Amino acid sequence: MGRIRYTCVGSGTCVPSPARGPACHLVQAGDLRLLLDLGSGSLRSLVGLGERVQDLVAVGVTHRHMDHVADLLPLLFALRYAPGERRVRPLSVFGYPGLASDLGRLAETYGGWVLDPGFELRVRELPPGDRLVLESEGDRVQVESHPVSHTPEAVAFRLDVAAVRPGGPASRAVIAYSGDSGPTASLARLARGADLFVCECAFPEGEGVPIHLTPSELLAVCAVARPRRVVATHFYPVWDERGVDRLWAEALAASDAGVDLVAARDGLTIELAGTD
Repeated sequence: MGRIRYTCVGSGTCVPSPARGPACHLVQAGDLRLLLDLGSGSLRSLVGLGERVQDLVAVGVTHRHMDHVADLLPLLFALRYAPGERRVRPLSVFGYPGLASDLGRLAETYGGWVLDPGFELRVRELPPGDRLVLESEGDRVQVESHPVSHTPEAVAFRLDVAAVRPGGPASRAVIAYSGDSGPTASLARLARGADLFVCECAFPEGEGVPIHLTPSELLAVCAVARPRRVVATHFYPVWDERGVDRLWAEALAASDAGVDLVAARDGLTIELAGTD
């Protein structure tokens, strides 16, 4: 069976932390590698995990905040100018409504290479409800955009993943990624029945804000959606200051949601299929 693997590249936020980089998540479906968000420093962290930016097939961006999008231009710059390896394959960049016009304005500021980096750049906006299919050597990811409660343009992604091995059966999994969001019924639709739900939970209990989640709010979503596994991520430094594992143990003990949940850390890897 083909391999499907999730890696947390960055589990933190806009606040600098020695332990956590800003939001960045890698999904591998066979040889198809897809990034979901890429805050500042994500490229360095990705390479530190043994991944090559040249191998990326697509990048999805959920919204305009710098801890989710800041390394997009450095990625395009690196792919254009890195010596010794000229990229030929296209790169798909998809995401929030307004992404294409944002890149157009950045090209006016930084130069035409932003939209013409020396290879085909496929830019696609995905408003809620729209879908995009990515394929590479038989591996396939269908991305569906979902609404969230954060900034006006923000979206979340639900990925239907299929990875093949030559001569063998295909592996399949559904991965849901919240991006940033406060409490909203759309999160349950996003995560319903997912094999893996990667969801923000920016603040500990009692310290929430309307555009981010706390543990009880995330666990309430999970009680309705029933994802098989959950990765809580996007932690502000207060989590580590107070002990992230202890706080989650307390939250799970107080909940009857019955959730298989792990607190994210940079470098966390979860194999969803094809580990034999």
